[in-house]
Amino acid sequence: MKKVKNRKTLLEICLRFIRAYRKNTLALLLSFILTISLIVSIFTLLHTNQQITEKQNLFIYTAMDYEINELNAKQIKQLENDPAIEHLGLSREVAKVQTAGNQRGNLVAANPTEILTVSTMLKGRMPKKSGEIVAEKWTLLNLGLHPTVGQKFKLPIAGKGKEAIELELVGIINDLAFNKRSASLTLYTFFDFSSMGNQLQTARFAFKPGVDKEHQRKELQRKLGLHKKQFSPNVWKSSSTASFLLDLEIGILLLVVCLSIVYGIYRVALMTRKNQYGIFRAIGLTKNQIRQLVIYELFLLFFAALPLGVLLGWGTSHLVTVLSKDQMMEIFFWGKADRFDLVIPYLPIAVCLLAFVFALLLIGLIASKIINKEGIIETIFNSGQQNMRTFSVNHQTRIPIAWDLARKYIAQDIRTTIYIIVSLTIGSCLFMGLLYQSDLANQTQQIKIDTDFFSSDFIMSTNDDRTPNVGITQKTLKKICAIGNVNAVETQSALPIQVRDTGLKRNISFIDQQNKNIKKSYGFELHGKNHAGKEVYRTKLKGYNAAALKKLQNYWLKGTRDFSKLKENEVIVAMPTTSESGRSKDMVGFFKNGRPIMDYQINDSLKISYREDLNTADPEYWTFSDMNQKYIDKHYKIASIVYYTYMPIVSQLEQIYPLLITSETHFKNVIPKPAYETINLHANPDLSKKGQTEIENQLIHLAVKNQNVTARSMIDEKEQLYSIYHKERVYVFGIAFVVFILAITNLINSLKYRIETRKRELFLFKAIGMTYRDFSKIILLENIFFVAAALLITIIGSSPIMKALYQKNQMYLLGKSYQFPFLNYLVISGASLIICLVVSSYLTGYLKKTSILEEMNRIE
Repeated sequence: MKKVKNRKTLLEICLRFIRAYRKNTLALLLSFILTISLIVSIFTLLHTNQQITEKQNLFIYTAMDYEINELNAKQIKQLENDPAIEHLGLSREVAKVQTAGNQRGNLVAANPTEILTVSTMLKGRMPKKSGEIVAEKWTLLNLGLHPTVGQKFKLPIAGKGKEAIELELVGIINDLAFNKRSASLTLYTFFDFSSMGNQLQTARFAFKPGVDKEHQRKELQRKLGLHKKQFSPNVWKSSSTASFLLDLEIGILLLVVCLSIVYGIYRVALMTRKNQYGIFRAIGLTKNQIRQLVIYELFLLFFAALPLGVLLGWGTSHLVTVLSKDQMMEIFFWGKADRFDLVIPYLPIAVCLLAFVFALLLIGLIASKIINKEGIIETIFNSGQQNMRTFSVNHQTRIPIAWDLARKYIAQDIRTTIYIIVSLTIGSCLFMGLLYQSDLANQTQQIKIDTDFFSSDFIMSTNDDRTPNVGITQKTLKKICAIGNVNAVETQSALPIQVRDTGLKRNISFIDQQNKNIKKSYGFELHGKNHAGKEVYRTKLKGYNAAALKKLQNYWLKGTRDFSKLKENEVIVAMPTTSESGRSKDMVGFFKNGRPIMDYQINDSLKISYREDLNTADPEYWTFSDMNQKYIDKHYKIASIVYYTYMPIVSQLEQIYPLLITSETHFKNVIPKPAYETINLHANPDLSKKGQTEIENQLIHLAVKNQNVTARSMIDEKEQLYSIYHKERVYVFGIAFVVFILAITNLINSLKYRIETRKRELFLFKAIGMTYRDFSKIILLENIFFVAAALLITIIGSSPIMKALYQKNQMYLLGKSYQFPFLNYLVISGASLIICLVVSSYLTGYLKKTSILEEMNRIE
């Protein structure tokens, strides 16, 4: 046949073929558009989410790539001149300052890059000479200084009597999240590189974008003659390997889900018009041309869908980011506001789309093989029904005929039956996974708030935790309690003590490393021999008020659960635990399930000692050299063990050994009038931003007046955690929505195909007296069977998926045992049944619109 011997003619036939079968074409085109948009939006949202989460962490900590210790002036000059480095930060502590009101802070010399790593200048300029400073507003207020650029003042140097340093405030930077969270009051002054001399310096730097960081680090190590251990990478920077593996997992999952749906839709389109391919063969098309015709159709529709799918995917991503309020984030890097941008990962998207095209080619080859393997006459007249099994109906009067016919049709086209059940099962498992991940995100977010000292709205804490008499006074506490819109106040007092070390089992590596850190920061260790020559370790005895003790009960591990019944000779032991499995193995944290850092048991006896004069500010106390001082011994019994202290940890001195906690009443039997180490405040939930600022300002005013105390609000940090959770939920439900549309399109087309293959038979039944209501019952019974079978398989199939998500999120560490999400299952079951009813009604309406006589003579 000469007319179809050239490709152009074959394409023309293909286009006419596409136009002639509009319904099938539109269904297939829609599935392609949705698949492409899903690929584009999922990868875009995934990478955008990774970038946003990374930036949030970098903003809290640092945006530098590496930190290098023990550098001399020559090596720093080499770093400054290295073409691969974009940002180089230098800083060193000049002095510890102390106001007339005993408020303490750090004076740090830093270059502009270091100061503006995660901040920006709000007012003024950077320091240009020694004596000029910039600072955060909350720091100035806590030091009793008014945040006015241009003012000059003198601050005494801590520990040097009347010696003071004259400073001029030349600029104000935004509040730094890390400083605020750790209550670090820091003033930044000019970094004079020429004054370094022979001092060793720490430097932090960030490479230029696009640089192979690990390769450049090795080059720097070689050129500067450094050791690898001198380099400390930024743990908050994302790993390209982890990102690649995640892309691979997501890509495979998307292709499996989308291709199963696309194949189902195309299978319906193919079998509905299979006889037309037989006619094409009858008029002269070769098997190879049939193959080309099938592939041309798929590719033409794909490339027609490509721009629409990409545009829809981009629009969906943009909409989700608007709904998740990502564009409202305000963070700063290198002195500039970080502009929000969607991250479109072109390479993963292109690779996934190419894989999809390759899969379409395979589908086309398989489809054409199915068509070509049959004879021309068989292809024309069987219309794709040759694979249907015969099934006789022996109607029993007691069983409605609708049941018999539904049973017949389920068994007759067994392939479509299995395909629909498998498709519904995949969709149900996917939705189960998405809902469960949303639940896990909620739990993880709440646990993070509950175990990362975000549990209160405002915190006031002492700057000196080495003595029980320095801190928040009783007078200040009364004024705090009188502040309006505060509905709960929790307090803790603390006394440094020595605990007799009986040599019980412990996490030696963790404790030794922490003691080295203490030695580096304070000049002493917390383990040694006491005045009697006995092995002891230093920790603290803490007194919690009733409100704090009640909250502490939420972190109970074993022992007495009612902390209000604590006896005078009983204590609660609070200590972190060590993870024993998973990717966090050997990590120490506030895990409910883990191995305690010291192997204390309930009812164990503890012997403690404390200075009779309570003068633990004495340097000799911390170096175990106060041999002539009197100590008081006390014995306690461990009544309970908790994995988290609830009340904030003030310094490194509280981060190694277990803390001992008792009630405020019993604590006052040891120290009648102690100062408070920290106070948590909870504001009314409906308090406005203005009201929050007023409370924070009142607390800062009281802190300055009290002396040696810092106050700050934690509301912004808590809201950030909530926003991350909100964003994750929006992403999850955005993905679910697109998949839902694809799944429904596939389901409707598959069920319509079943109706198409037996439409003539149904109309014969109609001619002998059956009604559309009977047809509706048949369709409904079939669909109920499909849904019921899929839901039954979903229970088995989704269980390993749920367990994998549970393990991946490490919920076992947080004390959350695995439970199959039956509520989610019931929700999906209910939704499936509703969809079943709606689709059944739609298909019955579809039959009603068709003319019996026209249908009996119609090819398609």
